[in-house]
Amino acid sequence: MKVFINKDFFLVWTGQIVSQLGDRLYSIALAWWLLKKTNSPVIMGISLMCSLLPEAIIGLFSGAFIDLKNVKVIMVVTDIIRGLIILLVSCFFYYNILSVCFILIVNIAISVLSALFNPSVMSIIPCVVKKDKVIDANSLSQLIYGLTTVIGPLFGSGLVSWFGFFPVLLFNSFSFIFSGIVEYFIRYNAEVSLKKNILLDEIKKGFSFIRKDLRLIFIMKVISSIHLFVGSLMVVMPFLADDINGNGIINLGFLEMALGLGLILGSILKLSLKFNKGSKSDIILNSFILLGLSFLSLGVIYMGMCKSILPYLFFLIIVGGSISKISVNWRTILQLNVPTDLRGRVFSTANSIANLSLPAGILIYGVLMEYTVPAYVIVLNGLIILSFVLYFKSKLNYEENY
Repeated sequence: MKVFINKDFFLVWTGQIVSQLGDRLYSIALAWWLLKKTNSPVIMGISLMCSLLPEAIIGLFSGAFIDLKNVKVIMVVTDIIRGLIILLVSCFFYYNILSVCFILIVNIAISVLSALFNPSVMSIIPCVVKKDKVIDANSLSQLIYGLTTVIGPLFGSGLVSWFGFFPVLLFNSFSFIFSGIVEYFIRYNAEVSLKKNILLDEIKKGFSFIRKDLRLIFIMKVISSIHLFVGSLMVVMPFLADDINGNGIINLGFLEMALGLGLILGSILKLSLKFNKGSKSDIILNSFILLGLSFLSLGVIYMGMCKSILPYLFFLIIVGGSISKISVNWRTILQLNVPTDLRGRVFSTANSIANLSLPAGILIYGVLMEYTVPAYVIVLNGLIILSFVLYFKSKLNYEENY
């Protein structure tokens, strides 16, 4: 297999890796800044909700807009605007006028732009690669997510620890702008509709298409559940990093690195044919079982007051690998079963479901952590995941070969 498939996918891939690396640096810096400034899981949960909820709501409608427009133009414009917004954040921090309230406003603005950008990326991939290369393209895209999750936290925590927050903010700003410039050179023949008054009808058509396809309903349930559980990790990890031995922010970098390493390994295994046996739905369910067992193990270790970071790293690698296998397969099922003229709507709906579930998980587990210890939250998560597997098995028609 050619690593980058073709020139146009390579441009998509390059833009993604640079902007996602910047995002990782920004996320770890912001999480640590909020933790030290407020020491409140609720405030951290609210910040994460502001990053996700607007995208979830707008995403319900943005897909029809994307299907009527040139997705390459949407990607370029939204990336450059996001870069300029983060540049403003950098200036506010430099002049010591950055506040929690302003960060929440910025998170909302970035989230609105992401509601247009993220479905556009997933929609353009099947247009720039051949059908038999779609799953490889998705695996490589997931590999980006893993690589940046490994490099970003280590690089970000090191930068924050040694130089402070300002360099991290600047890098994130320039990474968005660079990504937009790279995306401009993608060769993409847009099929843009000139109709202006059918947006509502197009939105309804997208929802109707999903409701009629049991495969897509199954995938939407998978997306919802996986993001609900990941939400707990986003709240727990900064507090776990502070509880174990060593420098807190460096610990956080290593924990997020382990999660990213698992994402990389899951993507690499997906590219190997001998690890792809069975239907995509079977792979998703088996990965859920492994995910649930890993959460249980993490919680039990945490309850045992283990202060060494090593066992946490091991099980987070398994968590990352399980998430990667699930993500690659649900994206591939959607891309291969949705017509080109409906992809924007379906992917924006998928993003909206994900981004509604993630802040819901963040809020629920953030509130729970006000009344109980993080270890109990992780164990509860593991039990719920395994219960969901039983539910999915009872609902899924195994005669369908996805």
